Amino acid sequence: MKVLEERQLESAVIELLRGLPERSQKILIKRFGLHDDNVYTLDFIGKEFGVSRERIRQIEVNSFDFLKNVKKSKKINEIFDFIYYSLKNEGGFLDRENFEKIIFGKKVSVHQKNQLVFLFNTLPKLYYQKDTVNFSGVWYFASKKNEVKKLNNLHEKFVKYFKEIGSVTKLKELEILIQTDAFTKNDKEFFQRDNGMKRLKIILNGSKLIGKNIVNEWGLLSWNIIAQKYVKEKAFLILKKNKKPLHFRELTEHMNKNWRDKKTLPQTVHNVIIKYEEFIFVKPGTYTIKEK
Repeated sequence: MKVLEERQLESAVIELLRGLPERSQKILIKRFGLHDDNVYTLDFIGKEFGVSRERIRQIEVNSFDFLKNVKKSKKINEIFDFIYYSLKNEGGFLDRENFEKIIFGKKVSVHQKNQLVFLFNTLPKLYYQKDTVNFSGVWYFASKKNEVKKLNNLHEKFVKYFKEIGSVTKLKELEILIQTDAFTKNDKEFFQRDNGMKRLKIILNGSKLIGKNIVNEWGLLSWNIIAQKYVKEKAFLILKKNKKPLHFRELTEHMNKNWRDKKTLPQTVHNVIIKYEEFIFVKPGTYTIKEK
C-alpha cells in the first residue's frame, strides 16, 4: 500500500463504528464530524443526549479503549500497518496540519480528514500531543513520548535563531546549522535517528511562529517577506522566483494565481512597485529586482 484510498478509509470507519453500541456510534459521529463534517463539542452533544459533558467524554474514552483492543479485520490491520509504517518513515511524528498528505499522498476534504482523525484515535500505541500557543499538535508513537517534549524545545531554538539573524534562510542552511555548536549533542542525535531530517520539517511545518514563502525561504511569520500579505513582498518574491523581468500585468496574474484569497488589480501592483527601490525599471511597465 503506497497511499490510503478514500474508499478504504470509509469502509474502515463504518466497520469500526458497527462494533459499538448505537448511542456510542451517534456520539462519535457528532464528535468527529463523520456525517455532516461539523465537529460538535462535549457540551453540545451532552445537551442533545440529556447528560453531562463529562458523561459524553467518558463514553468517548471508553469507546476508543474498546476499539483499540478489539480484534480487527485483516483489512483494517493492513491500514493500521500502513499508518504505522508512514509514521516511522516520517521520524516517528505526524503533524496535525499535514498528516493527511502523508497518508493519502494529497490534500483531502474535511470529511476525509475527520475520518482519518477518528481512525487515528482507534490505533493502539498512537497518541496525540495537543496544540500549544506556538506549536501545532502532533501524532506520535508511545515510545516517542519523551521526544515530543524535544520537538517543542527545538522549536524554541529555531525561533531564537531567526530572531537573532533577522533574515530568511533556506532549509539546507538549517540542516547545516543543526551540526554547529548552537545545538547540543542530544539535539544532534535527535536529528540523526529515524529519518531525522524529516523531524526538522515537522518542527518547521508545525510552528505557529515560523513559516515559508513561495521561494522556499524560512523565517518568522511576523516578517512581511514570510507572511506575504502585502503587494510589495508578493511582487518581490514573484520576480525572485521567475528570475527575469516581468510586466506589472504579468506580476498581477502571478499574484492572483499564488494568493487566491484576495484579488489584486494591475494598477495597484504598478502603483506599489514604482515606490520602492527594490524594483528596477527595465522598460515601460516592466521591472526586475536588485541582485544581492
